[in-house]
Amino acid sequence: MVTQPLDLQSHLRPSPRSFDVFYFADLALLAVFFMLMGSQFVLAPGMPVNLPVMEDSTNLAQPADVVVSMRGDDGVLFEGGLFPLAAFQSKLAEIVAARNVETVLVRVDRQVTAQGLLDLCAAARRAGAKHVQIAAEEGPVAPQ
Repeated sequence: MVTQPLDLQSHLRPSPRSFDVFYFADLALLAVFFMLMGSQFVLAPGMPVNLPVMEDSTNLAQPADVVVSMRGDDGVLFEGGLFPLAAFQSKLAEIVAARNVETVLVRVDRQVTAQGLLDLCAAARRAGAKHVQIAAEEGPVAPQ
């Protein structure tokens, strides 16, 4: 070899044969990190919803003062016109003040997202309505 004439191999340090303590500390920190990020300690924002069992919709129905229809997330059909959400809120506020509206019946189609429905309910609440009722039909009963 090239190192033999100058005897350079005798001056080299031997390679370490044991694992370093920092290697295990890094593994432990990684394990703790993945356990915490994958556990229930990480909370997702949201609100709990108690779903009612709709046995007979006529027992749950309340008389609605105003009926609102929502098509997709682009507009609200209300009082013979198609309004964006901001204009709907101001128009509903006028009607709530004039007619003393308490309950708003909301009819939505399949293209409305859950966020769109929540925005509509929040706009009705800000306009002064006390109750928002979602129009529903009795569906098939799930096996228990």
